[in-house]
Amino acid sequence: MFRAASVAAGMALLILVFRHVDFPEMYLRLGDVGFYFIPIFAVYGIGCLFDTAAWRLILTEPGKTISFFKLYQIHLAGESMYRFIPAGVVVGEASKVYLLTKQSPYNGSEVVSSLVIRKLLMGLSQGLYIGVGVLAGVLLAQKFGQLELLLSAVSLGVIVVFVSLWIKLSRGELFGWLFRLLLRMPVLGARVVNNRLFFERTDSELKKFLAQKKRQSALAFALFFCGWMMEAVETYLIIIVLGMKILPYQIMIFEPVVSLVRSLAFFVPAGLGVMDSGYASAFGSAGIVNVATASAAFIIIKRSKELLWILIGLFLLWFQGGGIAERLLVQSVQPEIAAEIV
Repeated sequence: MFRAASVAAGMALLILVFRHVDFPEMYLRLGDVGFYFIPIFAVYGIGCLFDTAAWRLILTEPGKTISFFKLYQIHLAGESMYRFIPAGVVVGEASKVYLLTKQSPYNGSEVVSSLVIRKLLMGLSQGLYIGVGVLAGVLLAQKFGQLELLLSAVSLGVIVVFVSLWIKLSRGELFGWLFRLLLRMPVLGARVVNNRLFFERTDSELKKFLAQKKRQSALAFALFFCGWMMEAVETYLIIIVLGMKILPYQIMIFEPVVSLVRSLAFFVPAGLGVMDSGYASAFGSAGIVNVATASAAFIIIKRSKELLWILIGLFLLWFQGGGIAERLLVQSVQPEIAAEIV
């Protein structure tokens, strides 16, 4: 029911945004893509290579290892669930736990710890990506009006916030602070009061990892940042192929913001309608002529890429996990672990 409602809402938003599309012109734009779709589609796979390399650095238990290629397949399989179903992040993370414990010497707690650290480092790197990206875009624009100054201030604020979070992580204070904050909230306080051990354990694991493996954590953070940058590269390639007149600094300003909006709309499959309207608004602000048609051509390429990688991920999920989808959705394989990661 929820899935149908979220898809319907996304479709309604799509229709509203693209109701003035000139279809003949859109087909002409898409016809110019040709074989350029190959490098465009490949960029996502390259981004996943960065994410997998970072995750492998986090999985550093003595005497235990897993091949990079196998971990890459597990990553793609889990991400396909995240993009395919509403709130798929829960099922996607649970599938990674299941596949990794099934196909490697790592036990469940080790895998969950790695995923918690991975998710936090990804979140921190996304925050830095947003702050640095927007700030770089403003500086490259060489405009310093009121809007540019406001964007610069917001970007610096985002950077400061995420640097502060990193410091709290390294000191083992972040989740303790979060626990105390949640306790003060009327509804959430009653729900988390019995979960103190989870917050303390997470702080301990993070402090241990960041203190004992500073080089790995810094390199993993940098790799996650490179993974986020691949989204801007992909967008830039599509814009070039479609002949849209958008400068690189403009992409650096809007791409991180659209990425964040999509992440927040996790309850909608693949951010349907949310991401699309975000790009349409950004292109309109950049002064693109016939913005609905240009945006529609852009979105078709973006969505085609996503569909391809979702199909690849689902195939890998089926190939590696057998009846994993049924176990996750019906028998609830490790739901409490998935909830902790999320």
